[in-house]
Amino acid sequence: MRLGIKFSRTGETRFVSHLDMQRLFSRALRRTGLPVKFSQGFNPHILTSFASALSVGTESHGDYMEFYTVSDISPEEVKKKLNDVMPDGIEILKAGKIDENEEKLMAACRAAKVTIIAENFAKDAIDSGIKEILSLNECICEKKSKGKIRQFDIRPLIYNADFSKENTVLTVAHSGSGSLPPAVLIEEAKKRAGVLCETRVIREDLLIDKSGELVSMGELFCEV
Repeated sequence: MRLGIKFSRTGETRFVSHLDMQRLFSRALRRTGLPVKFSQGFNPHILTSFASALSVGTESHGDYMEFYTVSDISPEEVKKKLNDVMPDGIEILKAGKIDENEEKLMAACRAAKVTIIAENFAKDAIDSGIKEILSLNECICEKKSKGKIRQFDIRPLIYNADFSKENTVLTVAHSGSGSLPPAVLIEEAKKRAGVLCETRVIREDLLIDKSGELVSMGELFCEV
């Protein structure tokens, strides 16, 4: 049985690295006693897969991972048992069965919905910087990856922006074919607005393409 879970990471757990998160979930699954499926070979391990790594220091209200069991089990039981063994700051929000024919969560991911929290005096300035970027045909920025700096156009990677709420909410590309790290967009917006301030980013959800529309990855889950 293929199972997916949606979980949040807040507080101090935002500083846990992706590798340590993988270890944390593997230990948690062992402690639950759930009939999880292990790999074959000399050193068996639980077969888990995360939809996306999260930058250290970023909070999340919508992260996803999947794993397999050797027998059917209620998603509600999975949710309860995992929450019973999770450390403070990590909460299982939803669990559900995923059709075996669906893509891996990592491959299905198309976008991320994120909230930018800035000091009160800076929100309008950062918003103006983002609006300026949105008015352009292209916006070339630099990103450092594996010790190398590369240039890329961030404009087509911004899908939607909502400035009407207390904090700015953005939908940005987040897939194997192209992703926009929120930090890159924020730094470019600050530069254009001429403002220096501290900001926080919260990942609200990961999105998939369903019939041409971006929807929550949780839509892949079906209750059983």
